Amino acid sequence: MNIPSLALGLAALVAASTTQFQPLSSLRRCIGFSVAGTYIVWAGLSLLAWPELLPLAFPFLFLLVPTWGAGLLPFLTEPLQFGFVVLAAGALAARLGTQRFRGNAIITFLVALVLNIAFIAATLNSANFKAQREIAAAAIALKPVCIQQASFVESLLHLGNPFHPHALIRLADGSQYYWSYRKQAFFKGNESLDPNFPCTPAPH
Repeated sequence: MNIPSLALGLAALVAASTTQFQPLSSLRRCIGFSVAGTYIVWAGLSLLAWPELLPLAFPFLFLLVPTWGAGLLPFLTEPLQFGFVVLAAGALAARLGTQRFRGNAIITFLVALVLNIAFIAATLNSANFKAQREIAAAAIALKPVCIQQASFVESLLHLGNPFHPHALIRLADGSQYYWSYRKQAFFKGNESLDPNFPCTPAPH
């Protein structure tokens, strides 16, 4: 599984859930508006908030970097599954609630926007909860004297920034460990890395 297949699957599910049995021309129009709504949400997210999601705005970039985003997929498997459950539930509700607007492309477009936003919100909240749980469990095993952690959303906003650790801990002997979402584990720092990242726990 990769990011392009997830994006295509999401667009297909939204399109299928926001259309009804209707004449072929009307069906094509509604599917087009569903795909357009899906694209606008993800392209807007990448251009306005997360430049690292740029291939979602310009899909041809996947041809240049076919493995883009693959490192986060193992961690995001469960959050994405939860997001798709929320999306499916929302799609069913939308299908039942918009039957009298069957064939209305504008309603289809708006529903697609809402479903995509709901999918993103559900996935990010689930990912944030999972990150807090896994980081806390891994940190406790190492018995740190200091813990510093960014939320998953904050980590996404700084994805690719080497000067913004996702989470770090300091042990009693002064050694520091840094969280990796790719490995879903802490890795030990070194003498050249640790001085750049003093552990400063968030105030309670």
